[in-house]
Amino acid sequence: MINRGRYMKRSDYLNRRQRNGHSQAVARTMPHRRRYSYIQSSFILRMILTLAAVIATALIIAGFFGGKADAGVSEGADFYKYYTSVMIKPGDTLTALALEYNEPRVKSDNEYIDEVCKINGIDEDKITSGKTLVLPYYSREAKD
Repeated sequence: MINRGRYMKRSDYLNRRQRNGHSQAVARTMPHRRRYSYIQSSFILRMILTLAAVIATALIIAGFFGGKADAGVSEGADFYKYYTSVMIKPGDTLTALALEYNEPRVKSDNEYIDEVCKINGIDEDKITSGKTLVLPYYSREAKD
């Protein structure tokens, strides 16, 4: 007969553990209360590690897709970014405009030309005189 009281004989405890599919070694080394506490603490540890992994993944994704705000934000070595409209004259090229309006300490000329094409929705080869382009430029002074 198995004792169902608060305290049980060691032989009854081991017999019950064996009937439930546990080996005698587990029953000897880890009594029920300690084993339950271990399972509970390992569950909490797994939840904490899962939450940390989710937060780290979210931060990585936010950093990768976050991008920068353009207008009025300090970029490079304390430069502020502004926009201006420019009428294209005969003989103007995107490279010439990049040399005039770009700040090399902030972006390379190729990056600047790519940004101008993206802003204005044009291909690199297709600027025509008489059209107006929106060009970014950089200044160390903050303007209101």
